[in-house]
Amino acid sequence: MQNRISAVIPVYHGEKTIKETFESIKGIVDEIIVVHDGPCSDNTLKIARKFTKKVYSLPKRKGRSVFPFAFGLRKAKYEWVLKLDDDESLSDELRKNIRKLIQNNEIDAYSFIHPLWDGKKSVTKTWPRKVALARKSKISYLGFPGFDMTLNVSSGKVKKTNYIIIHKPKENQDVGFKGFREKVMKRYAPSQAKNLLKDFKEFPTFQYDKKNFPLKIKIRTKLPVINNTIYALLVFFKQMFYEGAWKEGNKGFNVVAKTFIYNIYLGYLIHKEKIKQKKYS
Repeated sequence: MQNRISAVIPVYHGEKTIKETFESIKGIVDEIIVVHDGPCSDNTLKIARKFTKKVYSLPKRKGRSVFPFAFGLRKAKYEWVLKLDDDESLSDELRKNIRKLIQNNEIDAYSFIHPLWDGKKSVTKTWPRKVALARKSKISYLGFPGFDMTLNVSSGKVKKTNYIIIHKPKENQDVGFKGFREKVMKRYAPSQAKNLLKDFKEFPTFQYDKKNFPLKIKIRTKLPVINNTIYALLVFFKQMFYEGAWKEGNKGFNVVAKTFIYNIYLGYLIHKEKIKQKKYS
């Protein structure tokens, strides 16, 4: 149905933050779909049922939000889909104007400012950005961890706006280099290296018309040390200059620099994982 919005919220034990998410979209969207990643042992679903009847749980935890989101996306019945995590909410200005956005027949998706959070306040003003509202008919979704932050559209026009999606994760996003090493390099990177070498069929899709990973993923698994170094350089310049991280000064540079280091290290881990898999195959 045109000019109506389905909000799809993947969640895992989000009782501390999800109420603010619901309050920001109450009376603004036309349906709210909540999908919990596996069995729930906190009050998340109890809170969710105060705002919507469309509450689901996956039978087994998958460990990544791509799986519950893909499930919820298939349940959405309206033309526009709003993708929110359980620690995100609409700013007052976006609440006031989101219905106007979906009236524009020439636009198929919108991107919003998605500021970094230090645990108490937003610390960036214009970067990064996130495509979080799109026509369902135009969405081409591959639920691959790390490449699923925004809603990709297969065709059509994506418009940048100055409206804000407030992101209040439980922890400081800029964790410093010590936290970056412990949380990202030691935990997240090894998991991502394994994901990059998994079979395409292990990841959920929605209206994704290819039978394999996009080229940018496949290239990273071939000669991974070299290709991920090149990829890291391209991402660095894209984030700094095209996306506008430079406007945020040291804060933007620090985040982009960590992303650069991460992508190079990821290439090394993919190389090690390939050797390991070959050894035991």
